[in-house]
Amino acid sequence: MDFKDQLKNLFPEHQETEEPKEEKSTIWLQDDPILCKYEKRKGKPITILDGYTGATSDFKIMSSSILHITNGDFTTNHLKELNFSGDFITWREMLSEGKTTTDVGSEAFWKNRFDFFKTSYKVSKQKFIEYTVKEYRSLCNKKNNKEIVLWFEHDLFCQINMLAVLSWLKRYRKGHDISLICSGKIGNSAKMYSISELNKNQINNHFK
Repeated sequence: MDFKDQLKNLFPEHQETEEPKEEKSTIWLQDDPILCKYEKRKGKPITILDGYTGATSDFKIMSSSILHITNGDFTTNHLKELNFSGDFITWREMLSEGKTTTDVGSEAFWKNRFDFFKTSYKVSKQKFIEYTVKEYRSLCNKKNNKEIVLWFEHDLFCQINMLAVLSWLKRYRKGHDISLICSGKIGNSAKMYSISELNKNQINNHFK
């Protein structure tokens, strides 16, 4: 059962809108492996790709091959403001509350989640579809991103959501490179800073 059939079963009255189709990629493909090196120049971390033989224009397009999955809209907007390249998916859930199932993304999973949001927070069907389910569909459609970066905090709310995302990735994105950037301490500070409190250099240091 594809996603449209699943959505129709969950919400029979919902009218599906036609979404634009993604254009077929015309990017030139590298024949030999590329060696990725991280260095510091003038105190700033940079990435060197040794062995890349393609055009600069193709490289700029390929830089969007990273898929960032964030813990919320605030983090997504923060990363975009810092000009991070790649595709973004915002995981708009709060799995620390309400009934759920282990088969993340299934029809039963979304039905349980909608019933919880509707009962506990008066979330309408339309808002749930537009805000959460369609973002999940965007995740399903991101099949060509070989590198996936998770942006989640150290607190219980984020960790439970992250476990759900990892469960889904383990099932549907085997073989992809997956990494995590989490909140943390800066220098000798005892405080755990959230991702949104970090500037671009601090985030790059976390990434290393």
